[in-house]
Amino acid sequence: MTNRLTRLLKYSICAVLLAGTALAADSDSLGLIASDTGVVIGINLEQIRASKFGQTIFAQVEAQANANNDPTAAIALNFVHGIREVLVAAPSGGQKGRALILVAGKFDAAPLVGIAKMVGLTESTVQGVTVYSKEQDQPFSVALADPALIVAGDSPSVKAALASRAGAGKGLDPAVAAKLRAVRASHHFWILTTTPLSDLAKSAPPEAFGGALQGDALKSIQQISGGLTFGPKLLVSFEVVTLTEKDATGLVDGLKMLIGLATSGDSAKQFAPLLQTLDLRADGNIMKLSLAIPEEDLIKLVQSGTQGKKEPAAPPKSQ
Repeated sequence: MTNRLTRLLKYSICAVLLAGTALAADSDSLGLIASDTGVVIGINLEQIRASKFGQTIFAQVEAQANANNDPTAAIALNFVHGIREVLVAAPSGGQKGRALILVAGKFDAAPLVGIAKMVGLTESTVQGVTVYSKEQDQPFSVALADPALIVAGDSPSVKAALASRAGAGKGLDPAVAAKLRAVRASHHFWILTTTPLSDLAKSAPPEAFGGALQGDALKSIQQISGGLTFGPKLLVSFEVVTLTEKDATGLVDGLKMLIGLATSGDSAKQFAPLLQTLDLRADGNIMKLSLAIPEEDLIKLVQSGTQGKKEPAAPPKSQ
């Protein structure tokens, strides 16, 4: 799993490097998401970076990268600074290894096709767009769809997205697309599932989520929507649609119990004050969760955690 994630990050970074200097045009990347999508996750890095909490996190990451003097980390940071938004879409129903990654923003990069070839990517043309791919093991492709949008993921998903861009694909149902736009407009980090959670469990790795998604309460979940909004207060808002009112009430009770257990230990008591505004309730067959955490409290928590970490001891010098 770790090796797969490492490869994914490596090729995603290469995709951005291949972009050259991109314009900050607002491409409607939602139109490239396939009709069989089961879950979409969105991250508006531009808005997160604008918040004080985001600036604190990015400053710490940059400081760590500079301290390690790692050229790979420098490339990754340049990549992150250029991103405006990231969308990740995965299909439902047991299609393992499938994911579409859409990266929008403004990227500054120099000579860069060589990097793609250096890591073993081959060049082809799909729908008039140059695509760089690796077909061995898990097929993976990246492409600059237009000056402001990178398309990456498994090869079939990338080809399908480019077909949709050319008007030859089938996009999302209009009602689902409208829901996506609404959730996207209200949050900086968000998720929307468009299919029952039990369908998503079919493609989840057993060692990760598969087992946890088999419980009766979670099988009742039909849709999850919501996310985080950064600012003077971190606003957390989620709605979970279940089959029945009883299911929604059961989810509320179960989540309250888990939160109580998670904040009862001495090491976790520092989190309890952050949950003072938690509103967790059932409204018919919908579980609703909302929470507002002062930004300064979050920053203090992150800083205290960082200060408590000790740098690993340097290895002894050989005589």
